[in-house]
Parts: sequence; C-alpha cells; structure tokens
Amino acid sequence: MSSTKEHAVGTGWRRRLGKPKPFVLFLLFLFFTVQAGIAAIGYAAARGEELTIERMYSDPRLTGVTPRHLAWSPDGRRLAFLWNNEGVRFYDIWIYDASSGKLSRATDAAAIGRNAEEAMTRAEQDRLATFRRRGGGIFSFEWSPDGRSILFPFKGDIFLLDVKSGSLRRLTNTAVSEADAAFSPDGSKVAFIRENNIWVIDLDRCETVQLTDTGSETLYNGIGDYVDYEEVGRSRSFWWSPDGTRIAYVQVDVSPIRELLIPRYIGRFVEVRKQLRPVAGGKNGLERIGILDVKAKKTTWIRPTERRDVYFCQVHWNPDGCSLLVLEEPRDMKHLHFIKANAQDGSIDTLRTITDDKWVNIDNVYTLWTDEGKRLLFTSEENGWNHLYRMDLSTGKVDRLTSGDWQITALHKIDGRGRIWFTSTAVEPEQRHLFYLDGKGRIYKVTNGEGWYSSVIAKDAKRIAVTYSNPSTPPDIYILKDLKGKRFEASGSDQAVRPKKSERGGGSVPVLFSYRTGWPVPEHLKRVTFSPAPDFKKIRIALPYFFKLKSRLDGETVNALIIFPPEMEKVDPVRVISNKGEWKGKKYPAIIAVHGGGYYQSVFKGWRWQTLFDTYLADKGFVVLDLDYRGSSGYGRKFRTDVYLDLAGPDLEDEVTGAEFLKSLPFIEPDRVGIWGWSYGGFMTAAALLKRPGVFYAGAAVAPVTDWRCYDTHYTEERLGMPQDNEEAYRRSSPISFADSLRDHLLIIHGVGDDNVHFQDTVKLVDKLIKTKVDFEVMFYPGSQHGIRTDESRIHLFRKIARHFERYLKGIPDAECK
Repeated sequence: MSSTKEHAVGTGWRRRLGKPKPFVLFLLFLFFTVQAGIAAIGYAAARGEELTIERMYSDPRLTGVTPRHLAWSPDGRRLAFLWNNEGVRFYDIWIYDASSGKLSRATDAAAIGRNAEEAMTRAEQDRLATFRRRGGGIFSFEWSPDGRSILFPFKGDIFLLDVKSGSLRRLTNTAVSEADAAFSPDGSKVAFIRENNIWVIDLDRCETVQLTDTGSETLYNGIGDYVDYEEVGRSRSFWWSPDGTRIAYVQVDVSPIRELLIPRYIGRFVEVRKQLRPVAGGKNGLERIGILDVKAKKTTWIRPTERRDVYFCQVHWNPDGCSLLVLEEPRDMKHLHFIKANAQDGSIDTLRTITDDKWVNIDNVYTLWTDEGKRLLFTSEENGWNHLYRMDLSTGKVDRLTSGDWQITALHKIDGRGRIWFTSTAVEPEQRHLFYLDGKGRIYKVTNGEGWYSSVIAKDAKRIAVTYSNPSTPPDIYILKDLKGKRFEASGSDQAVRPKKSERGGGSVPVLFSYRTGWPVPEHLKRVTFSPAPDFKKIRIALPYFFKLKSRLDGETVNALIIFPPEMEKVDPVRVISNKGEWKGKKYPAIIAVHGGGYYQSVFKGWRWQTLFDTYLADKGFVVLDLDYRGSSGYGRKFRTDVYLDLAGPDLEDEVTGAEFLKSLPFIEPDRVGIWGWSYGGFMTAAALLKRPGVFYAGAAVAPVTDWRCYDTHYTEERLGMPQDNEEAYRRSSPISFADSLRDHLLIIHGVGDDNVHFQDTVKLVDKLIKTKVDFEVMFYPGSQHGIRTDESRIHLFRKIARHFERYLKGIPDAECK
C-alpha cells in the first residue's frame, strides 16, 4: 500500500509541474546534495573529529604535556614547575608570578650542550629505570632558601639559574654524572652524588669537596638501590641537618644482589645490561644510616652499625637538629618502626610500631613535625582507614585526630595558624579534595566541584596551586581563588567527615554526563596553564558513567565505570538496565580495561591515562568497562589486603563480576567480551583467560607478570610472602600454572628490554603454552622497556590491540585501525 501511495504522489507531482527541465533536475540535485552535506557536517560536528591512534601518540600531544613538579618559592610569590607549552615531551622550568599573573619560561634546556648520561653509574641507571620517563629536558629542580635561584641537574651536570636575570651558572662540568643536587639550609652549599659518593660545592668559594670515599659499583653512599626507588618510594637518600653542619645518608651494599641480564639485540652484536634488581625470596641490598660531619668528613653510624636487610622508608631531621626520625620496615613488612636516632652518638629509641598481619602500607604513611619537633603528626591504617594521629615525643601519648570510612591520601603542611592541610577521599573514593583541620578539630573542605585535585601549598599557606582534572579536562595548573573552605558536617563521636548531600557528587546514584555539556571546571579556580593542543576541542571524548557492583565473590562493593559508543549517548542506561526487555537496538561487543599496579585506582572523576584509547574503542563500537578490583587504593585497609597470598584470586573474581554484569545487559553481545591490561593489568588479563576460560573471548596482556618468583622483593613479598614459605600461593598466583586451560584468543605483548617485568616472564609463559599445543599470539618490541615509550612503538602497539579485538570480538580480520 505504501508503494502505491508513493506512486500516486509522484504522479501528481508530474501532472502539476510537467516534465522536469534538465536545469531543474540539476538544481534539485544540487539542493539535496548540499542539504545532505549540511546534515553530514552537522552529524560529524556532533560526533567530533575522528580520533586516531596515530594522533594520540604524536607531537604535539593531543592533551598537551602535563605540568609537574610544582613548587612555590619560599616567599610564596612565585610558582615554578616543569612544562612544555607546545605539547612536546621536553621539559623546561616555568615560573608563574602570582601577583602579576605573568607566566614565563625560565630555562632553554635544549640549548644546553653535552650529555653525560653514558657516564652514569649502575646505581644511577637502575634508579633512572624506575622513573620510566617519557621525553627529555629537565626532570627536577629545587628553590634556593632565599628564593633567588633554582638548582637543577641536567644531562649529568648541575646548574644554577638566577631567577631575576635568567642567567645560568654551570656548577659541574665533568665526564661523569652528578645527581640529586640539594641546597644546604642557608643556601651557601650544594650537596650532590658523584660516582656513588657524596660531594659538596661551596658556592661562595667555588670549591668542590668530596665527603665520602667508600663508594663503588657495589657500595652506594647517598643513593638508593632499585627497590628503594621503585617500591619503597624513597625519592632521596641523603638529607641536610637544619643547621647545615651534617648530612644524614643511607649506605647500601648491593653486592649480595644477584645480577639480572637485560639483552639488547638491535645492534650488530648483542649487548647486555646487568641490572641489580632483587627477586622474590632472593637477597636484598644491605642498608644502614650514617650521620656525616660535613667539616670533619667523619660518619657516625646509627646503631646497630652493621648493614641490615631492612627498608628505610623515610628519614627526617627533627627541627632541633639533635635527632633523626627513621621509619624502618623489616623484611617481612608486617611492622613499621618509628625510630628516634641520636645525631651525636647514633643511639636509637623506638617511639612506636605499626603492625599489620598482612602488610603495612608504607605508600600511605605521611609524617609532619609540629611544635618545633616536640610532637609528630603521622597517618596510619591501624583502624582500617588511613587517618591522622598526633604523637607527643616526650610522653609517647598518641591521639587520633580524624576517623571515618574514608582516608587521607596526602598530608601537606601545618600553617602558622595551626591548621593541618590534607587531601582525602572524604567526598567519595572517586574524587580527591583538599581539606584542613583547625585547632578545634573541625574539618573544612577547600576545593569545590567534582574532580581530582593535587595541591601544593605555599609556605605561608596564603596561596595554593592545584593540578586539577576531570573526565573531560586533562590536568592543568590552577590557583585557588578562595582558601576559606566550608565546614564539613561531622557525625558521631568519631568526628567522621560526612559531606552534605548536595556536595557528594553523585554518591551511589550513577549520573551520566553528556560530552556536550562536559564536566565544568569549578569557578573557584584561576587557570595558569593551557596544555591541550588546539584540536583537542574538536575530539569527542567518551565520558564515563559511574556505578557500583556487588562482587560475585563475597558481595563486596566494587566501584566501576562504563563508556558507550557515540550512538548510545542519548540512551538512559538506568532505564535500559532495569527494563531489559525494552531494548530494541543493536548489540555491542565489550572490553574490560584492567588497570596496572595492583594498588592503583582507575575509577575516578579525573583525567585517566586510558581516556583517549577508551574513546577510540568506543568510537569503534565497543562498550568499555573499568573497575577498581580488590587491592586497589582508596577503599581502606581490608579492600587493599584481600589479595594477600592470592593474586588473581579475589581481584580476578571482581573482574569476572564485571564480565557477568556486561553479559547481563540487553545491548551487549554476551559471547563477545574481551579484556586487556598492562603490567599488573597484563598479569590479570593472562590470568583471566587461563584461570577463567570461556569468560572472556579475547584478551591482550601487555608486559604481564607470569611468575611472581621473578618479580622484585618488596612488592611481591608484601602480597605473597617468601616463595620458600608460601609455595602454593606463588603457584596459584602464576598464569603459567594454568597454561593448559587456554581456549580463548590471547595476545601477549612485551618489551624485550623491560627492566621492571622482565621479558623472561613472557618467554616462560610462551614456552609453557607451546607445550600445551594451543594457539596464541605474541608481539615483542626490541629495545623497549616497561612503558614501551617511543611513539612509533605505542602507535603500533595500540593498533595491534585494536585489531585483535576487531578480529575476535567483531569478526573483522582485516580492520583498519588508524
């Protein structure tokens, strides 16, 4: 019937107008072509420009180069940081004058000649590997105590920048590398490390003096070993005393550590780097702390004087200069000792010990002196969440200052009014906000809106800079306009922070944000840097929908986010999920992205490193899900330690919960769910396909740990103990143990030069898979380390992953993945 009506209409049109003239047909053709073009342009504009993998990993960076290493001048008037305003991964020092609002580049590192990196000691090479830097330029600096100059190492030498004139003074010019330059408290001297010894420069006399002489390829003075930087998180290994007469330092004997070999195949002959990275159950470096008299060049060792198999997590001089606070962690990592060491004779006194029958989380232990060193502020998880405590050093009395089902994630400073500034998850785990605790125990929230804040507070607390981001806004620097803060409601006698309902930012009720309105930058922020490239605004960023799941393992709440293809943006997920029978649209394949680290957090309301690739996958027609599985940070001590002695156990069950949730959705193709991840995420991906065959149809595991006996001591032994004591825990936590279960499509990717998760792990898994006669795919990157950092490699890598999912989840073997 419809066809007859259409014919009648057509006939009537012809009767009224007669036979169309050729030029009329041309005009009609032109009209409809233009209209179609306008419609196409409108649709394209709504979708945004096509995001390609090549654009993601090419200069200028689409999201720009994130500013880092923010530091206020001592007078709080100027903010220095590392940045590149052109989106190229080469860092210079920039300075923002808070009074005038002037922003300027203070250095031109590209113009500085000579590169001494080839003259690095093995200690420096191993430490540099832990930084996993991408790009070049300046990577650290320090303000002088008077704020007139900035000290920084570059290309193996040390430089001094005069802030006012912009002139540059080269403090060293040697054939070897100098590192870790630090001003003395009065600014007259600079200490640094050269060839594993401590040296000092007298800036007035232009004299350079060697203070220690025992440094060698196996004995380090003032510089840590691989585990110190990679896992313990100690960024420095020597510290000036408050009066500048002494230097406390760590000495490490690395001779017990067995060398690991990292081959490089791409030259004419195979070259091998020998790395000192201890493996689980193996021998660590042996450490002790000394106090060096700068004038006499004599060291007093803290008792016991012998080097021991312990971890020195933090070292702080007491403001009175008479003693040190040392946070010492034994090898079993179930205790953390707060030790007071006498600076005169090295005698020690244990002030307090934190104990955990799983492992003490040293990553979240923050300390601050108060009352000129008479009392100590510190954070601890001993009540289940990381909270603030105050200890009186004379009486030993400890008071808890905060509590509740949230945790402190950074402890910044105590200002002149006695306010204690900290960052926490008090609003919700998905956000980080800045707070302060006043002298009466009242908590105030200083940052507003929704998002992720990292704060740097000036010495006088009159200015605060933040690095802020949200799901549609990459991180940039802002200045807080208002520092007053708003009182947070406390409930119960434990003073737990409970924000007002209007401030909760969604809470347990999921909210979908359209990319058209985006996530606004809060009005109380004054922008300092503009990092994204001009074409970033033309890209449609796939924004996440936040929600919560109940784990299939034990009903534990697991935070998650989901990202939809563009054509689903107007769909109300709540209605669709709750009324499954109403869905009449197409079904989509889905991918679970697994974050790396095992202690990281991926479900948060900030810019995520996966955001662009998630957007790319969504544009390709995939639904993407990410969740914070057991072991992730931000959710308290129990959630963190549930993986103890069982990696790829409870955490993998949380990921399977995510897969089951996806398969229950009416718009998901249930037999086309994939998974991918990097590092720990790569381990989880391999474990998912081998330990839970049939749950995921395809997976891409990048740089996966496959045998925890080959990974480093501290991280592994925290979670699994010693392999000689927990053989079964290591067996069930290894994907290799389940290699004969593979029946889905596994892609393994690894850098041959990986110095964190060695290429050995992939080789061992591949060897076992070959013996089981199953099919799988492997891609390796010659010379690449853990991050597989070069742009060419990353473009190739992510195209490889995308094609893997196009082939197996969508049935397109030769998909074009630009």
